[in-house]
Amino acid sequence: MPELDIRTHEVTFCSRVSKWADSLFESNPALPFERTEIEESKGIKRKRSDLRVYGKSNNLILAGEVKLPGTAEGRNAYNSALVEDSHQKASNGGAEFFFTWNGKPRREPKPRETQEP
Repeated sequence: MPELDIRTHEVTFCSRVSKWADSLFESNPALPFERTEIEESKGIKRKRSDLRVYGKSNNLILAGEVKLPGTAEGRNAYNSALVEDSHQKASNGGAEFFFTWNGKPRREPKPRETQEP
């Protein structure tokens, strides 16, 4: 039997992250976050942010774009066009912060080994 080629779409990925984040916010009331929304915009003809995080007073704190690694845009979360798009959408929505993410965990650079003289 052939192996199935199952791929996760970015909306599905964002939905999973949203559920996880909402659960985290609910179980940690000291956090300044209230809820998340996916594929939301401010206005009918505005482009949508993939994932948004709102604060306790319904203020938009964080908005961003998610492009998964299997796509051309998702190969590098620092792609200048992606960063600009995310910034523009966040600014249009009144977000304090914006982000880009390719769904991969961020890896801290390894410290350089020191060489003895």
